[in-house]
Amino acid sequence: MHGIGGHSIEQAKHTLTLAEVRVWQAYRAKRGSLNAGLMIEAAVARLSAMYANTHSKHGNHEPADFMPHFDVPDLTLEEAMAAWG
Repeated sequence: MHGIGGHSIEQAKHTLTLAEVRVWQAYRAKRGSLNAGLMIEAAVARLSAMYANTHSKHGNHEPADFMPHFDVPDLTLEEAMAAWG
């Protein structure tokens, strides 16, 4: 919970209103995890991809290539058809 609403889920249930929970849900949907380690990993991955793209011939590196703890989203049908076809 990272201190939001308290130090435990039980405390958060007692201190957060439904409106506050919805605000935090919207924040997480837009900005991602509140885990500091994952945020640092994402920042370093963006820099690594930028560096790799400027120093390689092909330049097709994505930040996800440098994020070992990132779950790559599944391809949509349109993306798969464009990539394979």
